[in-house]
Amino acid sequence: MSCDENNDLLIPENRSFSEPIPFSQFDASLSDLPNSTMTIEGTLTLSPDGRLLNVMRFGKYHRALAYEVNVHNPDAPLAYSHCIDFPANYSKFMIKYDAASRRYYSIGTIAYDPKNPAARDYLALLTSPDLEHWEIVRDLHDYRAIEPDHIGFQYVDFEFDGEDIIYLCRTAFNGAHNYHDANYSTFHRIQNFRNL
Repeated sequence: MSCDENNDLLIPENRSFSEPIPFSQFDASLSDLPNSTMTIEGTLTLSPDGRLLNVMRFGKYHRALAYEVNVHNPDAPLAYSHCIDFPANYSKFMIKYDAASRRYYSIGTIAYDPKNPAARDYLALLTSPDLEHWEIVRDLHDYRAIEPDHIGFQYVDFEFDGEDIIYLCRTAFNGAHNYHDANYSTFHRIQNFRNL
């Protein structure tokens, strides 16, 4: 969905939608996935070469899909760009560029067990110089030693706040129904994140 920056978002006629595209095995690294695979919950970011990418979670362990947005024709379907190695792909994530450090950052639920990729009990701060090569900078919440069915740190949104990162997390903890059905929204601060 897009809307001209000068138009009122509350007026439906001001919004336009690109045509949905079905998933297919765009390249050889995706050939093991069924065509029913979903790509959902994207995050828009500019690539180092200036392309607008929608980086989406989907069902391949430690991978995210990057689609390119046609900035000259917002109604055009997204075009498959490539796969990204990304360790936090089984829950919604945001990617943001920090101009001060010239690095991309994300806070994501790390997929650490191929037998249980949906576990959400391990949250970490990640960084990349180029959107392609990601590393964990710091563990933020690590409860892997506890049964994962009722603990979840997920759907984080964050902002740069001077030298810090502030973030809001949908949190399942202390008796949540399950890891997905959070019983808290928790607010956190990572101090001096560029020096980690």
